[in-house]
Parts: sequence; structure tokens; C-alpha cells
Amino acid sequence: GIGHNLTANGLPDEIIDALYRYDVAQVEAQLDAAIPWWRKLDDVRQRVLAGMAFNMGAPTLLTFRDFLNLMAAGSFTAAAQDLRETKLYRQLPSRTERLARMVETGADPT
Repeated sequence: GIGHNLTANGLPDEIIDALYRYDVAQVEAQLDAAIPWWRKLDDVRQRVLAGMAFNMGAPTLLTFRDFLNLMAAGSFTAAAQDLRETKLYRQLPSRTERLARMVETGADPT
């Protein structure tokens, strides 16, 4: 095994940044393998899917079948509404509403 005492030593910013880049690359690779069409979306909607996969895990995101089918079809208003009807929305309404608006508009929240 290998260990690191984070309490006593912490991590330098460059290691934290490298871990983040690694995690993002892993999520993007999982999305590429499972739903390759996600790369054809605009940047904002790609970030919604990547963020959801990053936070809940790609396998869990893939259970949002109706939402993903609507996204793939470009039915963004319907996809946003579907997202608003999920358990995720009931658990994290502010965050999920922000994501739904990003899906709906293709714009970052103001």
C-alpha cells in the first residue's frame, strides 16, 4: 500500500490540479464510451453532462434515460423539464434548477 498523511502534510496546489484534471479526463472518457453524441452538444450542455457525471458518477447519470434521450434528440426544453421531475431535483433543487436552465437555454446562469 501507499499512504499520505493529508492532515499533517496536505497537498500542494499542483497535485490538487493534477488530480482534478485526471478526474475530469476519466469522466469525459466514460461519457465518450457510453454516449459519444455528448461531444456534439454546445459547451454549456456538455458541461452539464460532465458535471452531473462528475458529481454522481457516470453510471448513475446513465440511469437518466429519458433525460439523455431528450438531450440526444436536441429536445432541450423537454430534457430540462424531465430533469425537474427527478429525485435529484427534489434532493438538490437549487443546483438542479441551475442545470435545467443551462440545458434549456444553452447559456451559463447569470
